[in-house]
Amino acid sequence: MPKKNQEVKWRDSEAKKLLQQDLISGDIPLDSSTLAPQEVYLQRTAFADFGEYDKFPARLRGLRSQITDKNNRGASDSIALAHDRRIFPKPTHNGRGEPRWEGSDAERLLKLDIDEGKHKTMQPKELHQSRGEFQNYKLKVFREHIYQEEKRRKFLASFKKA
Repeated sequence: MPKKNQEVKWRDSEAKKLLQQDLISGDIPLDSSTLAPQEVYLQRTAFADFGEYDKFPARLRGLRSQITDKNNRGASDSIALAHDRRIFPKPTHNGRGEPRWEGSDAERLLKLDIDEGKHKTMQPKELHQSRGEFQNYKLKVFREHIYQEEKRRKFLASFKKA
């Protein structure tokens, strides 16, 4: 917090926060060719209240660059992960030699069965025997996946209530 007689610096200013929010939300385009700095400067009084226009174009250019770089990092991370997955694909089995549950047909089908409420009308053993895809997993492991999915749904539902 600045002292009474001390000026607020740009990096801590409300004007900078507003400009970042506008750039991230798309209210101000990241492409400098579509909206000139002077037009951006005139959009909010907070920019004019903060200081003279002469420093604003460089500040806007810097924020545009930072946000663009951050967005590009996500894309480059995705490309790098895809590259690594081609070289080192996800293992088909876990450390105990069992087929991976994550992404399996069994996982997808169990979620459908839970959507239909079958887990409430059938015992885990009956549900386990109802589909061939479930047979790749031991009953104990399958039962735990039922409970895990119920827990996950309760957890997600708690966010919807709030």
